[in-house]
Amino acid sequence: MSQLDAPMEWDPHRPGSLTPFRFLSRRAALLLVSLGFAAAFCWNYMVFQVVALSSFNVYYAPTPLSAWITAFVIFLIPGLVVPTELVRPSSLAVLMQYALVLMPVCLVPMFRQEMPLQHCILLAGSFAVAILILLAMNRAPRKVLPIPRMRADVGWTLFAALYLVLNGIVALTGPRWQLVNFLDVYDVVRGQGLAYQNNLYAYAYMNLAWTMNPFLIANALARKNYWLVVIASLMEMYLYGYGGFKSMVFVPLLVIGSYFLVKRFRQPATKAMLALLAGILISTTGYLRNPFSPLSFAVNSLYDMRTIGMAGQNTAGFDYFAYNHGFTYWAHLKGVNKFVRYSFTQDVGNEVGLLEQGGQDTQANTGFLATDGLSALGLAGVILISFVVGGYFWLVDCAASGHDSAFAVAAFSVPAFVLVNEGFFTSLLSAGTLLTVLLLQFMPLVTADVDRRSAVGRDFLPAAAIQGSQGI
Repeated sequence: MSQLDAPMEWDPHRPGSLTPFRFLSRRAALLLVSLGFAAAFCWNYMVFQVVALSSFNVYYAPTPLSAWITAFVIFLIPGLVVPTELVRPSSLAVLMQYALVLMPVCLVPMFRQEMPLQHCILLAGSFAVAILILLAMNRAPRKVLPIPRMRADVGWTLFAALYLVLNGIVALTGPRWQLVNFLDVYDVVRGQGLAYQNNLYAYAYMNLAWTMNPFLIANALARKNYWLVVIASLMEMYLYGYGGFKSMVFVPLLVIGSYFLVKRFRQPATKAMLALLAGILISTTGYLRNPFSPLSFAVNSLYDMRTIGMAGQNTAGFDYFAYNHGFTYWAHLKGVNKFVRYSFTQDVGNEVGLLEQGGQDTQANTGFLATDGLSALGLAGVILISFVVGGYFWLVDCAASGHDSAFAVAAFSVPAFVLVNEGFFTSLLSAGTLLTVLLLQFMPLVTADVDRRSAVGRDFLPAAAIQGSQGI
């Protein structure tokens, strides 16, 4: 019996099936874990980042208690409506924006105080409003697009052909492949990645690493083809040898973790926040126990500063740059710069990196709210870009309609994380966020009982049947 023919069963985990007490207790749990996460980040910032990373312009200015409290309150407000169940791909994307962008933006600019304290509070408030806009659009009804999916044999043949072409481009036009010591990744990136100006190679590399391989891993997990999971993960490690980008190492972990988080756990959003909290506590404790350990320093730098703290630190830099050197009015985008004059010599990220670190090749990485919003039009730009990206998230949800939720969330997990660290318009082609929509829309349908279905056959379902199966 197929999933669509099975009788509907009462699900105690669906929002509409919860009692008021259970609903409130789950919301309280998410807020409590979020509060602990923010507090643990502040602890790490004080004992590790401002001590060990002072040469990277990480510092703390005396901050009134009232400002601390205000920042925590601003961060917790979107937590009142963040979904605890990740039933859509965009749910995970918004959760990442909430935890890895909004939280550090509420705190780090206030700690640094490059701008007046009142402005830092307004900056945090504008980012909170942006997250609320993304959450509101996450609640919009999905539409099953009237586009039939490809047959499995056709779809996978085209996927394989594109996969081979992109790998061929990387192998023929990329830099020298080498085994990279994880502690030396920054030297390798500067030597081979940042200095390598081949757009064709870059497009092929990023689309493989951040879209094709994650989609392949998620599909293999759904079909319980674990050998294919291993092979696709090894291909990600193969790409790691070309540029030393440490994100390649974590891509399989992120996809696999996202899949089983949604598939096996109740309240996966709360569990994800709990895992982030545990990571801070463990890494900070390890540093305090052995502050001279290179491994402890590397773990704290990569996790607490680079993964969690970077959005706040670089947003502070983008904020200072925009209000002291002028807005770009989106002239940093190709096409727009034909009508609006771009006033700077480098990309905005490099301009901010030069301002912050004094290095010509220092790219200030942060997400679309700062890159495409704050730098373009200040706080108003943050609000405007949230509507644009909210529309993109809705389109991803529509393309994922009918797919198993765990598969769809896992397939989108890496592009969602990319948007924490990169501008939206840049990521459409260079990082494969547009390709993700096409794969979810056109590739054969992956349903919850896909392991019992033939790997080759017609996967197109009538729109009415898909709407009846998707639930939300």
